[in-house]
Amino acid sequence: MRIKLVAALCLVIAALTPVSASATTVRLGPSLPESVSAFLACGGKGGPGCVSLTVLQRTLPNSGVALAAPADGTVTSWSVLGVGTLKLRVLRPVGESVIAEGTSAAAVDLNGAPNATGLPIRAGDTIAIDIPAGSAVGLVTQGTATASEFNPAVPEDALADAPSGSFNGNELFFNATVVLAPSVGAMLPTSGRSTGGESVKIVGANLDGATGVSFGNTPATFTVDSPNQITATAPAVPASTVDVRVIGPGGTSAINDGDKYTFTATAGAPGTTGPSLISPLTLVGKPTLTALGQSTSRWRRGHQQAKISRAPVGTTFSFNLSKPATVKLAFTQKAAGRKVRGACKPPNPSNASKRKCTRTTLAGSLSLPGHAGLNKLRFQGLLPNGKSLKLGSYNVSLTARDSAGLQSAAQSLSFSIVG
Repeated sequence: MRIKLVAALCLVIAALTPVSASATTVRLGPSLPESVSAFLACGGKGGPGCVSLTVLQRTLPNSGVALAAPADGTVTSWSVLGVGTLKLRVLRPVGESVIAEGTSAAAVDLNGAPNATGLPIRAGDTIAIDIPAGSAVGLVTQGTATASEFNPAVPEDALADAPSGSFNGNELFFNATVVLAPSVGAMLPTSGRSTGGESVKIVGANLDGATGVSFGNTPATFTVDSPNQITATAPAVPASTVDVRVIGPGGTSAINDGDKYTFTATAGAPGTTGPSLISPLTLVGKPTLTALGQSTSRWRRGHQQAKISRAPVGTTFSFNLSKPATVKLAFTQKAAGRKVRGACKPPNPSNASKRKCTRTTLAGSLSLPGHAGLNKLRFQGLLPNGKSLKLGSYNVSLTARDSAGLQSAAQSLSFSIVG
């Protein structure tokens, strides 16, 4: 582990408090003092050969400090005490491993003032700091805090295996402001005339920052009643069933079964031949992949190739897409290893005496075209190369890439093949 520790600081007590009056805004990480005299560094006297580190704070003793996002949203700013060139990372923990999901520009201010950014973050994601050679981040000695380092730094949009080292007893001085995306849970009522004009209650969470409401592709007028309710006036829409989306500074609400609203044809009003199954709001920017689920987490293998299906059949992964995109599924497993020069390597006779460790291995992957809205992916363990996943426990990570090459944040879940 290549770190430089200089002097100890007094304990800084941090608490999770919104940085503004908005209920949609939370802080990840501790509060920052005015100055520091202890640092974690890469390179220099911190150790030869260090090109860059990604450092992740795993735990802090104060239970009031949030280190992981409680819901989907956007990192709008971040602060750090340090020197050199430092960047904020958004990571998705997968056991000891992590998946890189986004990186900010280098901090302009290193003295604790906010640095503006716009990084998407998903529920369960955490923040980390990138420290290149010659740079350092401030810290304080904190006996029960834990952190992990990845050396070299975690590659962008990649899965990093077990960390190269860990160090305990230090609280790193960086944090981030997250504006949570709105979520829609129910519509009251769930239907109305295609001519519009109905007063509709939208019930959900983080709605107080709403900047727009759309019924399918049609914007609607609205008023914010509370963080949990919006009153909208349904616009005129041809007879169909659409998804009602709420747009806010933290993102756009994910499509789900609770946001459906049905427009019914009336005499003399425009109509269609039938309701549309999915009519999502077309978004500009990266695709978003949300609401990942599975019909069962323990299942037996079959012999049919995976394919997108609108109805669940057998074992089925489900997820929402904000726009058409190619969805990649990467299947990983935990495997035994031996620690060699800070890295977890496959066991062999030459490292048999080294300390045991657990590494993450890629068991296979597949890619499929996904459509905007709710997708159902039937999967029986068969991969495109004709091989099947073996019996055992797996983690699957899903990402979506659109035709412009923009990629979503990753979503993951676990399952076991038992027969």
